[in-house]
Amino acid sequence: MQSKAYLLLAREYAQLQEARLFGITVSPVRDDLLEWVATVQGLKDSLWEGASLQLSLKYTEDYDSTPPNVTFNTIPFHPNVDTVSAKPCIDFLENPRKWEEGFSLTTILLTIQVMLSNPVLENAVNVEAVEMLKENPSRYREMILECVRTSRKLKETGVKLAVKSFPVAHFQDQVSTPIYGKPLLIKRIAFADYHKAWSEIATSKATESCKDQMPVTYPNLQALYNGLGKEDLEKEIEAQNKEFNDVMYGVFGKKRKRQITLDQKLERIDRMKRSYIMDKPLEDSNSIILNLPTSITRKRPNTNTQEEEEWNKEVDSLIDWTTGLNIDDLEDD
Repeated sequence: MQSKAYLLLAREYAQLQEARLFGITVSPVRDDLLEWVATVQGLKDSLWEGASLQLSLKYTEDYDSTPPNVTFNTIPFHPNVDTVSAKPCIDFLENPRKWEEGFSLTTILLTIQVMLSNPVLENAVNVEAVEMLKENPSRYREMILECVRTSRKLKETGVKLAVKSFPVAHFQDQVSTPIYGKPLLIKRIAFADYHKAWSEIATSKATESCKDQMPVTYPNLQALYNGLGKEDLEKEIEAQNKEFNDVMYGVFGKKRKRQITLDQKLERIDRMKRSYIMDKPLEDSNSIILNLPTSITRKRPNTNTQEEEEWNKEVDSLIDWTTGLNIDDLEDD
């Protein structure tokens, strides 16, 4: 006759298989169903997206009156995960008084999955992670992404812990496969340890035979081999950067220079007109109206007609001269 804990866990396992929750898988390790291995993936659109973390769940015969013992087999860098005990900081798992008999295998794994993407900084067990998250969020992000990449490498290698197949009698839709050989023991390792190991295994260095053996005594061949010389390469990079900036941001410098130059030329013409007029006698200064494009004069009594005509001709010639100025030549000056 099976125990109460066995029957409850068997039912919860069947419900979990039927629910097909995203990123959550679990398998029994022992025939009495008191020990399980679960894999929890990070939620989508979060820092932990793509991560695949393995946990161990150990129950007692008193289940579901007491909570199970839950630990990470690969300890993530997280404010709510103890780096020594590998236990997640979840209140109903740590405090038996907060445990309720309605909490199931699904409840525990879903809570851990949500905890990864939503850390609680109050009373956190990993002080280093909390300080990094507060003071240097970019560094914290790099650490999380490194954890994600490492967990992916472990998953891609296909290294899995051997687990017991569950009896077919309790799962009509579950096909059991016998386990041959002795199951592997589950061992917890810290993130820093397996990161160091995988960095040494997965990182390769180029041998001397793979390096460029082109003799330095043949600069022409070296230039052909590399495509461009050092100076040509710098010029090419500078030209491409300039072209990119012109396309992305426009040629504001040239337009601004042209506008400033045009204003300066107009101001220079205005100064020349004023200077020319100031050289005339004071009594004739009222014979014209300034800033007019044509020679418009205002007749004044007791003025010599011949002198007015000569003055108007001089003004007309000055206007024609200023109109015929070449702006491009002035800009070159």
